[in-house]
Amino acid sequence: MKTIKMLLAFTIFLGLVGFVPNGGQRLVSDTHPTIDDLIGTWELVSFKYGEEQSFSPRPDFIGYRKLITPTHFVYVSFEEGKEAIDYAGGGTFTLKDGIYTEHIEFYYPGDSKLLGSAMPFQCKIQDKRWHHSGYIIEREFDIDKGVYKVVKRQRIEEIWQRVD
Repeated sequence: MKTIKMLLAFTIFLGLVGFVPNGGQRLVSDTHPTIDDLIGTWELVSFKYGEEQSFSPRPDFIGYRKLITPTHFVYVSFEEGKEAIDYAGGGTFTLKDGIYTEHIEFYYPGDSKLLGSAMPFQCKIQDKRWHHSGYIIEREFDIDKGVYKVVKRQRIEEIWQRVD
Protein backbone atom coordinates (compact mmCIF):
# COMPACT_ATOMS: atom_id res chain seq x y z
CA MET A 1 0.00 0.00 0.00
CA LYS A 2 2.86 2.37 0.85
CA THR A 3 4.42 1.70 -2.58
CA ILE A 4 1.14 2.53 -4.33
CA LYS A 5 0.88 5.83 -2.41
CA MET A 6 4.47 6.72 -3.32
CA LEU A 7 3.87 5.86 -6.98
CA LEU A 8 0.67 7.93 -7.01
CA ALA A 9 2.46 10.91 -5.41
CA PHE A 10 5.31 10.64 -7.94
CA THR A 11 2.83 10.46 -10.85
CA ILE A 12 1.03 13.57 -9.59
CA PHE A 13 4.38 15.36 -9.18
CA LEU A 14 5.34 14.58 -12.80
CA GLY A 15 1.95 15.79 -13.96
CA LEU A 16 2.38 19.10 -12.15
CA VAL A 17 5.96 19.97 -13.00
CA GLY A 18 6.50 17.86 -16.09
CA PHE A 19 9.54 15.79 -16.72
CA VAL A 20 12.80 17.38 -17.76
CA PRO A 21 14.33 15.83 -20.87
CA ASN A 22 18.06 15.83 -21.68
CA GLY A 23 18.98 14.16 -18.40
CA GLY A 24 17.87 17.19 -16.35
CA GLN A 25 20.11 19.64 -18.22
CA ARG A 26 18.30 22.78 -19.26
CA LEU A 27 19.10 24.50 -22.51
CA VAL A 28 19.36 28.10 -21.32
CA SER A 29 19.44 30.68 -24.08
CA ASP A 30 19.66 34.47 -24.09
CA THR A 31 17.60 34.52 -27.27
CA HIS A 32 14.53 32.30 -27.69
CA PRO A 33 13.90 29.74 -24.94
CA THR A 34 12.63 26.26 -25.68
CA ILE A 35 9.80 24.52 -23.86
CA ASP A 36 12.45 22.46 -22.03
CA ASP A 37 13.92 25.73 -20.70
CA LEU A 38 10.55 26.69 -19.18
CA ILE A 39 9.47 23.39 -17.62
CA GLY A 40 9.50 23.64 -13.84
CA THR A 41 8.44 25.90 -10.99
CA TRP A 42 9.08 29.65 -11.13
CA GLU A 43 8.80 32.42 -8.53
CA LEU A 44 8.14 36.06 -9.40
CA VAL A 45 11.15 38.26 -8.57
CA SER A 46 10.15 41.69 -9.89
CA PHE A 47 7.58 43.35 -12.12
CA LYS A 48 6.48 46.49 -13.97
CA TYR A 49 2.79 47.03 -14.66
CA GLY A 50 1.10 49.76 -16.65
CA GLU A 51 3.12 52.94 -17.05
CA GLU A 52 5.66 52.19 -14.30
CA GLN A 53 9.17 53.18 -15.36
CA SER A 54 11.17 50.84 -13.12
CA PHE A 55 10.83 47.31 -11.80
CA SER A 56 9.40 46.74 -8.31
CA PRO A 57 10.49 43.77 -6.20
CA ARG A 58 7.88 41.20 -5.23
CA PRO A 59 6.58 42.03 -1.74
CA ASP A 60 7.94 39.54 0.82
CA PHE A 61 4.51 38.71 2.21
CA ILE A 62 3.00 37.71 -1.16
CA GLY A 63 3.97 34.54 -2.98
CA TYR A 64 3.68 34.17 -6.74
CA ARG A 65 4.41 30.83 -8.38
CA LYS A 66 4.09 29.61 -11.94
CA LEU A 67 4.33 25.90 -12.77
CA ILE A 68 5.08 24.90 -16.35
CA THR A 69 4.70 21.41 -17.85
CA PRO A 70 5.35 20.56 -21.50
CA THR A 71 1.81 21.69 -22.45
CA HIS A 72 0.19 23.49 -19.50
CA PHE A 73 0.79 26.22 -16.95
CA VAL A 74 -0.69 27.18 -13.59
CA TYR A 75 -0.01 30.34 -11.62
CA VAL A 76 -1.04 31.18 -8.11
CA SER A 77 -0.84 34.18 -5.78
CA PHE A 78 -1.05 33.72 -2.03
CA GLU A 79 -0.13 35.44 1.22
CA GLU A 80 2.95 33.82 2.76
CA GLY A 81 2.09 32.00 5.98
CA LYS A 82 -1.67 31.80 5.30
CA GLU A 83 -3.64 28.88 3.98
CA ALA A 84 -5.58 30.84 1.36
CA ILE A 85 -5.11 31.59 -2.33
CA ASP A 86 -5.67 35.16 -3.51
CA TYR A 87 -6.02 34.15 -7.14
CA ALA A 88 -4.98 31.36 -9.46
CA GLY A 89 -5.33 30.51 -13.11
CA GLY A 90 -4.05 28.26 -15.80
CA GLY A 91 -4.53 26.50 -19.06
CA THR A 92 -2.43 25.61 -22.06
CA PHE A 93 0.43 27.58 -23.58
CA THR A 94 2.35 27.78 -26.80
CA LEU A 95 5.93 28.87 -27.43
CA LYS A 96 7.21 29.87 -30.84
CA ASP A 97 10.05 32.17 -31.87
CA GLY A 98 10.33 33.76 -28.43
CA ILE A 99 6.58 34.34 -28.06
CA TYR A 100 5.08 32.56 -25.04
CA THR A 101 1.25 32.63 -25.22
CA GLU A 102 -0.95 31.69 -22.29
CA HIS A 103 -4.47 30.46 -23.08
CA ILE A 104 -6.45 31.10 -19.87
CA GLU A 105 -8.83 28.15 -19.42
CA PHE A 106 -9.63 28.47 -15.71
CA TYR A 107 -9.33 31.17 -13.10
CA TYR A 108 -10.11 31.66 -9.42
CA PRO A 109 -12.10 33.59 -8.41
CA GLY A 110 -14.44 32.69 -11.23
CA ASP A 111 -15.53 36.21 -12.15
CA SER A 112 -12.21 37.05 -13.81
CA LYS A 113 -12.20 39.00 -17.06
CA LEU A 114 -9.05 37.09 -18.05
CA LEU A 115 -10.93 33.82 -18.62
CA GLY A 116 -10.84 32.77 -22.26
CA SER A 117 -8.02 35.16 -23.15
CA ALA A 118 -4.92 34.30 -25.14
CA MET A 119 -2.09 36.50 -23.88
CA PRO A 120 1.16 36.56 -25.88
CA PHE A 121 4.40 37.62 -24.20
CA GLN A 122 7.83 38.17 -25.68
CA CYS A 123 10.17 36.11 -23.56
CA LYS A 124 13.79 35.24 -23.00
CA ILE A 125 15.92 33.59 -20.36
CA GLN A 126 18.80 35.77 -19.28
CA ASP A 127 21.12 35.09 -16.35
CA LYS A 128 18.93 32.09 -15.42
CA ARG A 129 15.87 34.33 -15.10
CA TRP A 130 12.78 34.22 -17.28
CA HIS A 131 11.81 37.65 -18.59
CA HIS A 132 8.49 38.18 -20.28
CA SER A 133 6.59 41.24 -21.44
CA GLY A 134 3.30 41.89 -23.15
CA TYR A 135 -0.22 42.88 -22.18
CA ILE A 136 -2.83 41.54 -19.79
CA ILE A 137 -6.06 41.56 -21.75
CA GLU A 138 -9.36 41.68 -19.86
CA ARG A 139 -12.56 40.78 -21.72
CA GLU A 140 -16.29 41.07 -21.12
CA PHE A 141 -19.11 39.24 -22.79
CA ASP A 142 -21.30 41.58 -24.88
CA ILE A 143 -24.77 40.09 -24.49
CA ASP A 144 -26.24 42.12 -27.36
CA LYS A 145 -23.61 40.99 -29.88
CA GLY A 146 -22.98 37.54 -28.39
CA VAL A 147 -19.19 37.97 -28.37
CA TYR A 148 -16.41 38.86 -25.99
CA LYS A 149 -14.91 42.34 -26.28
CA VAL A 150 -11.64 43.70 -24.90
CA VAL A 151 -12.30 46.11 -22.02
CA LYS A 152 -8.76 46.69 -20.77
CA ARG A 153 -5.16 46.17 -21.92
CA GLN A 154 -2.40 46.69 -19.39
CA ARG A 155 1.33 46.49 -20.11
CA ILE A 156 3.13 43.86 -18.03
CA GLU A 157 6.80 43.01 -17.62
CA GLU A 158 7.83 40.29 -15.20
CA ILE A 159 11.04 38.56 -14.16
CA TRP A 160 10.83 35.05 -12.74
CA GLN A 161 13.46 32.79 -11.23
CA ARG A 162 13.41 29.02 -11.09
CA VAL A 163 12.55 27.37 -7.77
CA ASP A 164 14.76 24.29 -7.38
